[in-house]
Amino acid sequence: FVGLLFRAVIWQYQGTLERSLADYRNLIEIHAAKKDLLLEIKAGMLDARRAEKNFLLHRNEASAAEVSGRVDAVLALTAQLGRIDEDSSQVAREFTGLIGTYRQRFEAIAQAWRKMGLDHDTGLQGAFRDAVHKLEDLAGQFKVSNLYLQLLQVRRREKDLGLRREPAYHKEVVALLAGFRKGVADSGLEPQVKTSLAKELTIYEHSFEKYSQRVLAQQDIQGGKG
Repeated sequence: FVGLLFRAVIWQYQGTLERSLADYRNLIEIHAAKKDLLLEIKAGMLDARRAEKNFLLHRNEASAAEVSGRVDAVLALTAQLGRIDEDSSQVAREFTGLIGTYRQRFEAIAQAWRKMGLDHDTGLQGAFRDAVHKLEDLAGQFKVSNLYLQLLQVRRREKDLGLRREPAYHKEVVALLAGFRKGVADSGLEPQVKTSLAKELTIYEHSFEKYSQRVLAQQDIQGGKG
């Protein structure tokens, strides 16, 4: 009888030990799965942010598409996380909300850039350039003064500087202004008109330099209005 009791105790102990080990292994597997998924989610969001930075730097549709693809992959990983246990499900719901907010805000930024123009030939930039070209053509047809055409060129490059924020456009404006000043001096305008234009040109040059400093320093330019 004592022997049977002893064997029963051993059997119960062995069963309890095996169940404890199984529970421990299950806990370790759950913890490892959570950790792996969280690391993959973090890496996926870092990749999405890198693609976002590329889009903002180069403004190309490929980078925007990459952001969308990275976010889709992260959402799929988040769904896997939510299926592990109840705690993970709550974390996954929070992640999904935050990731959705990130996607909405990026899409709003991307759409705004598409509207403004991803390059010189699209969006508002393209429309502006087309309008300037048409105006120049019309001015040539109606034999408008060359000085006026030069002034249009100055304004065009000024807008390009505000849109693109590249030093090359600043140099072009400076060169055009020098040509405009020489054109005024060499023109057949009356002396008082030349003096007035030269004075206004000096004011414009001073204002343009201050504006250019803000543009090239990547500061706020109130929507590009110099």
